[in-house]
Amino acid sequence: MSGPSRILVVRLSALGDVLLATPAVRALAKTFPDARIDWLVEEPYLPLVAANPYARPVAYRKRGEHQGIRGLLALRRTLVIEGYDLVVDLQDKPKARLFHVAGRTIAWRKRTPRQALLSLVGQERPLTRAHAVDLYLEALAPLGVVPDGRSLDLIVTAEMEARARLVLPEGRIVGLAPGARWATKRWAPERFAQLTVALAGRGLRPVLLGGRGDAEAFAAVRASLPFEVPDTATLDVGGLAGAIARCSLVVAGDSGPSHIAAALGTPLVTLFGPTSPKRWGPLSPRADVVRAPVECSPCTNHGGASCPLGHLDCMERLEVAQVLAAAGRWVG
Repeated sequence: MSGPSRILVVRLSALGDVLLATPAVRALAKTFPDARIDWLVEEPYLPLVAANPYARPVAYRKRGEHQGIRGLLALRRTLVIEGYDLVVDLQDKPKARLFHVAGRTIAWRKRTPRQALLSLVGQERPLTRAHAVDLYLEALAPLGVVPDGRSLDLIVTAEMEARARLVLPEGRIVGLAPGARWATKRWAPERFAQLTVALAGRGLRPVLLGGRGDAEAFAAVRASLPFEVPDTATLDVGGLAGAIARCSLVVAGDSGPSHIAAALGTPLVTLFGPTSPKRWGPLSPRADVVRAPVECSPCTNHGGASCPLGHLDCMERLEVAQVLAAAGRWVG
């Protein structure tokens, strides 16, 4: 029996999740070298896939032509016309099921039925059985796909590098990413500021890493800084990757910039609090994880607006000296 000739991978978002799916896409391509693989991804994350040698990006423009149910159905019709014979759904969301447009679908399941039920009634526990990369690869086992390692794929193009140069200073750059989608994953901004001052004292040029959505986090750090620091808020995801490629070190929470750094092999220190490094930790030999010894951590899969116990000790007990010591391994 011949393998599939047209494959659609569905992993729409977010930044880190798209990168964590790249080992599965690579393994899929190497198992079916004659197949054409398209990757449906939200438009802001297209730069992460644009130069991927194993898949062709297909844009889901949810704030443009694919907005609303009519837009989704129009996109579905376009995908049906493509004639895929296999869909690999790595999203596990109801929306993604609209794109099951082939005779066969392999779908990753984030939770067991029991875990899904507990989540619905507010009793979700952190999922720590395996890393997200390994779980994506496990989902492909019914296809006979053999994993090709766990390294992430991200190619920084000359255009990405050029955009990054518009905002970066000269010299040895340390990138600091104080933002995260969920408040409980953010280290205190005054501590990020203290770390910034300490690293600048070692001759590094600090840059705040993130996007437009991190403006509040940037402002909070700047409020405790005695000098000006540039940021990457005007750059798209591709420009952010170009900036991280130029860094001598990145310090980040459990967020997208940490996965970009891991994919590029940029030296990295990742600060973990409520989430699990067993599930989301950076997959790079040039990365260190810093955690506080708190019994209640991890307590969540993605973070939250507030600590369920009301104290956030997992982040509050991360000391500047502890993070600086980890950074010193890479930048002296």
